[in-house]
Amino acid sequence: MPPHGNFLPDFPARVRRPVLLKEDEAAARDRIDAFWAGSSLGRPCIRIVIDRPGFQNPSWSGLRLDGRQAEESPEWQAHRATELRGKEYMAEAFPYIFPEYGSLITLVADLVGAGHKFEHGGAWIQPMRNALDQSIPNFDPDHPVIALLGRHIDAMATALGDDGIVGPPPLLDGLTTLSEMISQEELCLAMVERPDDVQRLAAGMDELGCAAYEYFYRKLVALGYGDTSSWLQALAGGRMEAVQCDFSVMLSPTMFEQMVVPLLIRSTGYFDYSLYHLDGTRQMRFLDSLSRIPRLNGIQWNPEPHEASIYKWLPALKEIRHRGLILHIDCNTDEAIALTRELGPDGLLPCLRDIKTADEGYQAIERIAAAV
Repeated sequence: MPPHGNFLPDFPARVRRPVLLKEDEAAARDRIDAFWAGSSLGRPCIRIVIDRPGFQNPSWSGLRLDGRQAEESPEWQAHRATELRGKEYMAEAFPYIFPEYGSLITLVADLVGAGHKFEHGGAWIQPMRNALDQSIPNFDPDHPVIALLGRHIDAMATALGDDGIVGPPPLLDGLTTLSEMISQEELCLAMVERPDDVQRLAAGMDELGCAAYEYFYRKLVALGYGDTSSWLQALAGGRMEAVQCDFSVMLSPTMFEQMVVPLLIRSTGYFDYSLYHLDGTRQMRFLDSLSRIPRLNGIQWNPEPHEASIYKWLPALKEIRHRGLILHIDCNTDEAIALTRELGPDGLLPCLRDIKTADEGYQAIERIAAAV
């Protein structure tokens, strides 16, 4: 994995520019730091974002764009950044944005030459049937996709300035990327018949993704940023990513331990902070393996829509915290209160989806704090 921590010797103590759209920034950062440490400052870390009353975002003045045109337009990306000004960021929420590209899943596939297409309202990785016989290219800062995303970051930073935070584009793990390139069925067969090639390619794609991340991260630090959040809502004072393997829902716990855990150990060894995107409750069968990954901070709970009830899964969520993993979870206020009562406030980040006004937000914070 690329080197990271020593390129800025004073990184942990660097002076951050104030984030102008964030009130009580210092207190919010203290609570976020406590969350990442598996602790709390009297109540859970909470995320609430609401529309700013009376604020009218400037409308997009450019031409109507399809998916491909939007992801290739620095002007559109800059417009997205300005839309952060139309929100209020309560509790531990921060105004944060990154370049929107390839539905957040195609960056690594594009760098290895697969490319992507748009259909059904999103971007999809193109098939690359001979991928198992390919080699992974070295990271090239002059690659057209890297250059494009660099222009997006420059445009977004110019448009947003100190009002919010610009971060690097998110990554999709190498094994899931490979499953999209050759199909899930073919990858299942290859894991039995060609396990060395699967590991080589998945690890190589993860390393390529991290090299791209590091390139963008250093660019962002030079622009005065450096906090990241990926597509999740937990701001971190360094390199943070949602590590994942959506393909693993096809695997047994033994195969997960053999084929996925080594990849996750390498990835989490690069990032300063990481949460595993538990894509579906069926991945709870991997909890033993996940809890033994040394640098994995915690779990982002992402149940199937028909399994969304927090109350049904309280024992499982309690078990996640019992294993020492912090918990990032979308829920409503009543569910957050139940979580706080059952799990305690430490290492817990409920992202509230039912708050519409500041008064509702303050009341929700008080009710959750009273549940401790």
